Amino acid sequence: MMRLELPLPTRIFVLAFLILSSIVAVTMVVLSFVIKDGPPLFFALFLCFIVSMWWYLVSGTPYRIEYNGPDDIRFVMLRKTVRTSAMQIESFKAGFNDGFYVLRHREGKFRMIVKFTGLYLLLAAIKEHNPSFETRGI
Repeated sequence: MMRLELPLPTRIFVLAFLILSSIVAVTMVVLSFVIKDGPPLFFALFLCFIVSMWWYLVSGTPYRIEYNGPDDIRFVMLRKTVRTSAMQIESFKAGFNDGFYVLRHREGKFRMIVKFTGLYLLLAAIKEHNPSFETRGI
């Protein structure tokens, strides 16, 4: 069994950033109602929308990977847990910037943060059991 986790400082930083952003967004909405010359309501609501999208993206990003053999690979996220096998994973490639990877499997895809220590061991194990598995841009 192989268990990979995001480093604790990374998890703390991301969570603190999201909480702080949420506090700022809610404060902006409250100030737009309370203070006559406060921030425009449209801007405050737009900021709330952006922060809620960040929460959605982060909650769908794995913070732990459990490899219990080629038939049982689990990607644990806040929103859900994706359970798959090495044969169902199709590709692993660099995402839209240097901080994320995109893992594509038969049921869908999701983004992963780069900072998993030992990720290359997992990729080697997947490639060993699934010759059609491809990696691009890493």
